[in-house]
Amino acid sequence: MKNITNRVALFLLIGAITSGIGLAKTSRKGVTFTQPVTLNGTLLKRGTYQVAFDDETNQLSIIRRRAVIATAQARVEKTGGHAHGFYETRADANDSTRPPALVTIALKHGNRATIVNNGD
Repeated sequence: MKNITNRVALFLLIGAITSGIGLAKTSRKGVTFTQPVTLNGTLLKRGTYQVAFDDETNQLSIIRRRAVIATAQARVEKTGGHAHGFYETRADANDSTRPPALVTIALKHGNRATIVNNGD
């Protein structure tokens, strides 16, 4: 009887741990930059990246080959439609030689992440 009680307690503990992991919501999406852009002073060259947004920390991460290249604080806004790989940039009016800064990027389910404080 003690063995059965221990197994039930173990299953309940495992269930509690895995349900807590499921509460943190991270949205991931692929995006292809057709030109170099910057995010918080980090240059992102042309190419395909993974974009991850963590709802819990409001942090947007740009990932390439399993390595986090750049991060920024962002907020999520609801958009009307579903955009695929869409992003917006802002050019520096004082220095036209610098790549434009990433301002917004489309996420899944009609959401858009807007960079709160781009270090550029």
